[in-house]
Amino acid sequence: MRQIVNEMIEFIKDNKKILEKINQEDYEIFAFHFEVNQLIAIFENYKNETVKPQNTKKILVSHEGNPYITAMICMEAILHKTEVIVEIEEVCYGLNLAIIKMVNDILKDSKNTTKVLLQNAYTNQGIQDLGLDKIVCLGNTNTYMSFKKVKDVEVIYVPFYNISVYYDSEEYEELVENMRYFAQQNLYEIEIFDETEDFEDVIYSINHSLTKHCAVILSQDKQKQEVFRQNVNSKIVCVNKNPFKEFEFKILEEIF
Repeated sequence: MRQIVNEMIEFIKDNKKILEKINQEDYEIFAFHFEVNQLIAIFENYKNETVKPQNTKKILVSHEGNPYITAMICMEAILHKTEVIVEIEEVCYGLNLAIIKMVNDILKDSKNTTKVLLQNAYTNQGIQDLGLDKIVCLGNTNTYMSFKKVKDVEVIYVPFYNISVYYDSEEYEELVENMRYFAQQNLYEIEIFDETEDFEDVIYSINHSLTKHCAVILSQDKQKQEVFRQNVNSKIVCVNKNPFKEFEFKILEEIF
């Protein structure tokens, strides 16, 4: 694994200007802020990983199109020796395609049989013809609602980079706006509630939506904080903290 990662990092460094040019073209449309060093850091995290036993042979992973997430999916595919089709919309298609082409070229040179493909806009009939073991909608609620109609294929939704935020004071408006901006820049789903909404209704909405990865309360009201902690069933619950600074979100192994 270390050799593959080193080759990927070397390739990224050698082609930094090309990747930045591709991102410039994507940025004009999608405003996604891409940094080569962040992409390198993602691959660096896998240097000491050990290849896992194969659980599934072929899966489709659908997400919004964040190239960093695509990079993580590629590495997890290699770790689990699983053929993966990455399904995105047209968001940052150029960067996603460049990353996947790089990964496949390096895998081919190292005689690794893992394959990662990129596709967009599958029809449900097209999905059924792929011979998939599983479809994973990674934080993408829209594709989940569509793909769950597919017959004879397991379809699961995995909350990922989905943030729900409740705040009850003007003092948090700047922080909320920063979180909203960061989420939009990185193609994360974010839902924001404020003090004009009934607090119990907010908790109900968070718990009954698909976006259950992270929930944040920004409030000095101790009773609200405790009620939020005790009743919100998101995987991560933050009180007066910015989750983008507190947590490093990683692809869940169980999706493979």
